[in-house]
Amino acid sequence: MTVTLSVITAQDEGTGVCATTPMLGVYRTVSYFDDSVGWLRTGHAVLWQRGSSTVTASADHPGAAKDAVTVLARTLLSTWRADNPGTN
Repeated sequence: MTVTLSVITAQDEGTGVCATTPMLGVYRTVSYFDDSVGWLRTGHAVLWQRGSSTVTASADHPGAAKDAVTVLARTLLSTWRADNPGTN
C-alpha cells in the first residue's frame, strides 16, 4: 500500500489570509488486463481518500493547517480500524 499526503496552500498578502487544502489517500498497486492495448498494466486503486480545507489569518495558519492534517489522519485510522477489525 501507498499512503500519500498532499498539501496545497495559497496566501493573499493583501488581506493576510491563507488557505490550505490537505488531501490524504491510501492506494494499492494493482495489475489488470487492458483490452484496448492487449497487455497487462499496473496502476493504483484508491482504498481510502479524503480532503479538507481551512482558511485563516496568516498568523494562525500553521496551527490550523496542522490541525486539518491531524483530523484527516485520525479519520483514516478510525475508518481503517472499523473496516479491518482484528488487524489493528
